[in-house]
Amino acid sequence: DFPTSTNVTDAYRQARENSNRPILFISLEDSDPSSEIEDFASSTVGLDSYTVIVMAKDQLDISIALLRECSKKGNWLCLTNLHLVVEWLPTLAREWRKIKEGNVHEDFQLWLVAEHRDGFSKELLECSEKVVYESPQGLRQNMLLLYSNWESSDVWSRVDLQNTNIRMLHFALAWTHCLLQERSWYNQKLNGSHNIQYGRGDLKAAELLICSQSDEYDSLRHLMKDIVYGGKVDDPVALRLISTYIDLIFSRDTVEGKKELMCGIRIPASPEFTSHINTISKIPIDFEYPGLPPNAKYSLEKSKGDQLIKKLKQIEFNVDTNDVKHSKAFVDAASSVVSIWKEYCRQCKQASNENSEKKSDGHDGKHSLNPLEVFLRNERHFGES
Repeated sequence: DFPTSTNVTDAYRQARENSNRPILFISLEDSDPSSEIEDFASSTVGLDSYTVIVMAKDQLDISIALLRECSKKGNWLCLTNLHLVVEWLPTLAREWRKIKEGNVHEDFQLWLVAEHRDGFSKELLECSEKVVYESPQGLRQNMLLLYSNWESSDVWSRVDLQNTNIRMLHFALAWTHCLLQERSWYNQKLNGSHNIQYGRGDLKAAELLICSQSDEYDSLRHLMKDIVYGGKVDDPVALRLISTYIDLIFSRDTVEGKKELMCGIRIPASPEFTSHINTISKIPIDFEYPGLPPNAKYSLEKSKGDQLIKKLKQIEFNVDTNDVKHSKAFVDAASSVVSIWKEYCRQCKQASNENSEKKSDGHDGKHSLNPLEVFLRNERHFGES
């Protein structure tokens, strides 16, 4: 089991406490730390000392050469999409061990990003700090992560402290960005539609618009709708939804805190970072996204359950019944389950007999059974049917 993180900064600090071993991010579905790593590198060592390579067959030799060079100079190197070159990873692990035996610059850091794949190099896993990277679920957690990234990458400190309007527009942007991310995720899971990724590039473009159009609300809304967030959408229903969100959130009354965003939340008038964090912390965990049906969360849970049941039904025991050794091993493994089931059946039969006796005495035994007895009785009934 590997530690799970939604924050590159925390993963880096934890890894540096132990050593300067490579940090391997195993990214889960719809989660990619590459942009966050780049932002963190920009604020820590500068982009001039940071190199990223998207791995492919023609990048293998270049990667080894850059690994040797960066380890001597103390630069940062990030190799992404390692799951596409699984067969090459043992070579990477051996090269790292050779470099480690020599003189490695104390500032050097190797970042590795991969999706989970079978056959991943055990050597590379052993020599790396492993972190499972996943995007947080929910509007509140996503906004807290976004503000944390802004703080660590100096975005917040670069904003003019005296210009309260720009700070308030940043809150509106964080709300919009995270809201659209969550809505897109729900639409993919519920309807099977394409999950539109709103990444760091979209966020940076919106940040530039906020700083240049902070007093031009009409222009700001049009650019947000037609270029930043609506530019990658071709579904008219989704475009109408984005337009409605942006018109509501980036209205002057909403930005200035005169009108609520949703569920009693108003954009804080204070430019202080802690004030924004306190406001975000008040967002309900069970926040209902506008435009979704009330039972959207329940439908999503049901969809997950159906997929799990489908996978369970596909499980097969690959046991050769003609192989005495394997057959005996299977019986030994299943014996504990069978014995528990027999004990359940015995207790269920006993409870059923006691219930029958109570009924024969003129008492209704329906309400005398505790929940466990009812469960056992039903299990027995289903087992016999």
